[in-house]
Amino acid sequence: MVTGLVLVTGAVLSCGKDNGQETGGNGSGNEGNEKTEDTITEISTLKVMSFNILRGDLNGPDHLWTSRREACLAMIADEQPMLFGLQECTWTQRRHILEADSRLNAVGVAVDGQKKDYTNVSSNPVFWRTDILSLEDWGTFWLSDTPDAIGSITWNGVKPRTCTWARFKVRCNGKRLFYFNAHVENAAGEETKDKSIRLIVDRMREANPSLQVPMLFGGDMNSKASASCLAAMMTYLTHAPSNCAETDKGRTLNSFKATGGSAIDHLFYNKEGFTGKKFWVNRKEYKNVTYISDHYPIFCELEFN
Repeated sequence: MVTGLVLVTGAVLSCGKDNGQETGGNGSGNEGNEKTEDTITEISTLKVMSFNILRGDLNGPDHLWTSRREACLAMIADEQPMLFGLQECTWTQRRHILEADSRLNAVGVAVDGQKKDYTNVSSNPVFWRTDILSLEDWGTFWLSDTPDAIGSITWNGVKPRTCTWARFKVRCNGKRLFYFNAHVENAAGEETKDKSIRLIVDRMREANPSLQVPMLFGGDMNSKASASCLAAMMTYLTHAPSNCAETDKGRTLNSFKATGGSAIDHLFYNKEGFTGKKFWVNRKEYKNVTYISDHYPIFCELEFN
């Protein structure tokens, strides 16, 4: 059973579900279409994941998706996150994840704006458990000085970078929350990172003035928590690894090596909406695969305030 999730079989609690389609943002096809489950749920905590899954079109003995696929799917099945963002996710990887668990759905576009069937570009999709959360709206913007221009690159960026956001309603209690998911440029330097993170914070403020709705952010920031470029995010939201009662501050980047790497993947929440209970990094081996990606997945268990 998922931590913080109670399945109710009687008439103690009725959490109605919206049947039919819910669309939002800049999606197409089945983007945002809800898959409903005949379950009645009560949640006291929310389990969130962020994971740079590594692009599935890359070659090399460690990089091949065919070598890592079952291990990644086993990790998700083991951890059972309720809400999560992936970085460097190709359409094939996204499809495999959705096929493995009928309760999941996802939104997001590729960094060049493609909405489906992209094979050699990545995306930062947001996934959610449809028996727990209902999608209300979503969108994507680019980390540039023209954030609404598809595929835009500025600030000396090397390639397009995006942030995908989604707003949800908890089915059983009506609470709402935002999740923002991004992969920040590394090669272009600190100024590029700083401007990208400031843009994300600005967009969060626009979407959720005064933080009246609980807010979550996760992503591969390519920076340690102490980096100056993270200052804007640190000021706006609470850093989960630094504030959860139980935590893990070890490396999140492994580069397929037993040593080296640092904690460059992060989860944040607003303290008005959540209390951080536990933050951890999953470094387990699955299906005899030691490194399921060049990053480890990170998790946070949050209690609604």
